[in-house]
Amino acid sequence: MNKRVMVTVLSGMGILLGSASLGVFSTYATETKTSDSTFNSSVVVEKSTSSELITESSQTQKTETKESSSEKTEKSIERISTKETLESKRYVSFKDENVKVFKTVELKEMVPLNELKEVVIETLEKTIINEKNYYFLTNSQGKELGLVEESQINLHENIYTEKTELNKYVSLKGEKTAVYKELDLGLTEANDFVLGQTFLAKEQFKHLNGKIYYSLINSKEELVGYVESENVTIAETKGGVYQSFGKYVTVTNSTSSTYSNFDEQIRQSTSKLEKETFQARGKYHHFDGSLYYSIFDKNNKWQGYIQEKDVAVADGKQGVYQNFNKHVIVKSKNYSIWQNFSWKKKYDSSKFYQRTFLVKGEYHHFNGDIYYSLYDSNGTWYGYINKNGTTSTNEEQGMYVSYGKYVTIKNSNGNSWSNFKWNKRQELKNLSGQTFLAKGIYYHVNGDDYVSIYDRNNKWYGYVNKKFVTVADGRQGGYQNLSKYVTITKSNYSLWRNFSWKELGRSQSVYHQTFLAKGKYQHFNGDTYYSLYDNKGKWYGYINATGTTVADGAQGIYQGYGKKVTVTKRNYTMWSSFSWQKRHNTSSFMNQQFTARGKYRHFNGSTYLTLYDNKGKWYGYLNEDAVSIDAEKLARVQRLLDSKYRSPNFGIYVTSLADGSVASVNGTKTFTAASTGKLPAMYYTQKMINQKQKDPNKLYQYKDAINQMPIYSYMRGGAGILQGKPYGSYYSLDTMLNWTAKYSDNQGANFLGYYGANQYEQKMRNEISQIIGRTWVSPFQVSAKENALLISAMYRQGGQVMSYMQNTVFDNQRIPKYLPVKVAHKIGDVGSYTHDIGVVYANSPYVLSVMTQNGTSYETISVLSKEIYDIMK
Repeated sequence: MNKRVMVTVLSGMGILLGSASLGVFSTYATETKTSDSTFNSSVVVEKSTSSELITESSQTQKTETKESSSEKTEKSIERISTKETLESKRYVSFKDENVKVFKTVELKEMVPLNELKEVVIETLEKTIINEKNYYFLTNSQGKELGLVEESQINLHENIYTEKTELNKYVSLKGEKTAVYKELDLGLTEANDFVLGQTFLAKEQFKHLNGKIYYSLINSKEELVGYVESENVTIAETKGGVYQSFGKYVTVTNSTSSTYSNFDEQIRQSTSKLEKETFQARGKYHHFDGSLYYSIFDKNNKWQGYIQEKDVAVADGKQGVYQNFNKHVIVKSKNYSIWQNFSWKKKYDSSKFYQRTFLVKGEYHHFNGDIYYSLYDSNGTWYGYINKNGTTSTNEEQGMYVSYGKYVTIKNSNGNSWSNFKWNKRQELKNLSGQTFLAKGIYYHVNGDDYVSIYDRNNKWYGYVNKKFVTVADGRQGGYQNLSKYVTITKSNYSLWRNFSWKELGRSQSVYHQTFLAKGKYQHFNGDTYYSLYDNKGKWYGYINATGTTVADGAQGIYQGYGKKVTVTKRNYTMWSSFSWQKRHNTSSFMNQQFTARGKYRHFNGSTYLTLYDNKGKWYGYLNEDAVSIDAEKLARVQRLLDSKYRSPNFGIYVTSLADGSVASVNGTKTFTAASTGKLPAMYYTQKMINQKQKDPNKLYQYKDAINQMPIYSYMRGGAGILQGKPYGSYYSLDTMLNWTAKYSDNQGANFLGYYGANQYEQKMRNEISQIIGRTWVSPFQVSAKENALLISAMYRQGGQVMSYMQNTVFDNQRIPKYLPVKVAHKIGDVGSYTHDIGVVYANSPYVLSVMTQNGTSYETISVLSKEIYDIMK
């Protein structure tokens, strides 16, 4: 019976390069019936009638058509004999690197040896070609590979040449290490192995391919497969081989241990290491399937081996996030709050000093410190802070912090709280605008601050959200916008520069005036203070609100008046309201008298009178600038004169320059004029200058002719300084006006009469006559009324002379002596006559003309002047 032999060839790279065995073959021998076989599309036919072998193939047929019948028969006999199967399986190795594997029995085309690398080759048949044995080759899946001559191979019963006990622990070198199910290397185990995984290498095999393989046994004593020795590392212990790791791990189990070695010798309990972070410099894949880390602390001290299940691998040195959910208070100002653990700063802790936070989690950093992850109760994250910068608290509001500041309630929509369980104490609308002492403050975890407030009587009002108050600079409280108009209604209040009570002024100086109270302060003392401004933006200070009355508008408050006034100016509007609706024009009511029942001191600086006629008809609001109230005042002056100064020694005439109202005693009585007789020359000279008929700076010669004007010239000598100057000197009219006013200069008056009045020309005399209401013929006789009329004319025409009359050597006597305002006056003395005529620049200017005889004192005139001023001011 014919036999078939299947030969398997394993060809390794090293073998191909010339190792002792160039190929490894595993041969499985089975008994079969002799049959024709197909090999690389060739059919071998054995004829019983002759020794010729006929090979039928398309290629052979093409070749044979070119050959003679005798040549074809000869070559067939040379190449192929019979096939047979081997008795048993053999493994084959190549004897040298020059082995020739042919693709077909024609032995022409060879198989490249690199195609046979790492291939398991089986042979089921052999044949004789050219009197040599050739084996037909297939791989382990039965694929035909070629055939090889017997002398080039070695046949083996086993795939390995040597087997020994090893019993050592080995760890895989790679993630995808090939582990074979059998030593024939045809199938591998599913590749779910990991780098460093440790097994027991029970046996060692020297494979026919020249390599060493280990049989791998797991901790359950199960065969896992076979691995090439080059793909594993022999470990010293069942812990496996050390693998560099270099990551940070945090201990998460307090009931386990670390080990000094892999013989389960305990080094320490993890209860001492729980939550701490270490550097896992290396790791071990233990034979039992566990992973162990070799851990070190920040001081490079080794803490032992710890199982993977007892730690968590962190993203960095900070360790892993650990739930905490407790409240802390930032207790230090000099810590950083970090954005991340690359130490990018997010805040300085001073920004949140004493604030309470929720620590949702913590990190036990490798550096030995603990870092809290800070949140408020709204879920807003603030960053990481070193635990040492905080202190723990059991309350969400945190701890009481002394505050000691004054606060003003600015929001009326909130509440004050009795506690931090949010039991309402009262609504803030009941406290709005009031100032309290915030003795303490709580920095709540919800992100808000709460002040504990007390009034001036130490009564507690609860906890108030700081958002609802204004923190003040002092006891005055916070500034509050007001923008209301107030009128000063108390004259004995202070106007304060600040709330240290430094006085800026007194309310008497602004009594009844209207101001804009831009803001107010509700002081801790219980009083309210207004901040006052006038219409030009000038600040007048702080005044207690009780010294004012709040008005309905910029007009201020209504103030009772009840005085008679006379309309003295045209083209003023009489208003129907302070929205400026026109009612009348004063041009229709000139010199008519009304009763001003009330008045308004408007914020614009003007005073408006509310006017009624004698039948009670209302005419509107009128600016008091358009009227004179001197008539009423002069009625009081008249009562004064009648009661104290009705004597033949006085000629007194008082007249309002606003409305012409008069009060007098002996006003038309003629007196020796003395130096008051110089007023006509002074008036007329100034008029000539005003009309540019005279140049005030032109120089005129001082000569005796000025003293020789009959009737008009004052005698040489007496008052003045010009008399001391030599004739022939030159002086201007302006200088003479000054000297005549300042020194009551006699020769100065003559100079003015000569040059300024053109030697008292007729035109001049006519004008003076018209002013005083009689024919004027001499400056030496005059009444108090006539002098009043003359100085009134000088006031109305204006000019430099009125300024000169305010700066004389006589200003500390008679009319000006006790008055706080300017006075333009002309004195006169001769014998027992003492006179003074002046314009008093009160709020409403008036003229006072006083003529006296029989030695009336200057002081009497001064006292009279002050009494009249106190009425007229």
